[in-house]
Amino acid sequence: MFVLVSVLGTINATVLVGPRIAYAMAIDGLFPGGADRVTQAFRTPGVAIGMQAGVTVALLLVLQRFPAALSFTVFGIVLATMADVLALYLLRIRRPALPRPYRAWGYPWVPALYLLANAGIAVAMLMGRPRECAISVAMLATGLPFYWLFSRWSRGASGQAGA
Repeated sequence: MFVLVSVLGTINATVLVGPRIAYAMAIDGLFPGGADRVTQAFRTPGVAIGMQAGVTVALLLVLQRFPAALSFTVFGIVLATMADVLALYLLRIRRPALPRPYRAWGYPWVPALYLLANAGIAVAMLMGRPRECAISVAMLATGLPFYWLFSRWSRGASGQAGA
């Protein structure tokens, strides 16, 4: 019962947050146009919600089973949280004087333990679900050229090219 409630809570958070990330990225010029439009009736990012629904259906068609789609998604999230923690360390090294209104509790040890735990989860998933993990890495890798293209276009459009 507790697992079901946890899964439903995670799905709810994903459905609510995912389109809003695409919406915010579109406003910043880092995601295709249209995702920044909101519906008149509910003021929600309707195009971004539709995009997420389309991607979800495509993933289920490709992976054919919910457990496979879940493994694909979880592996991507594990990699993203590992990247977040690594960014914390890199930011502290590269910009030590930057004001830090939010502190990482137990830094540097607690984030390091979190990073190690996520690395263990990633290794276990790679051993148990290699196909889904490979598809997740491939999807993440295909996003990099798009990010590069949109970020260059966004800088050029705002007059900061070459900055």
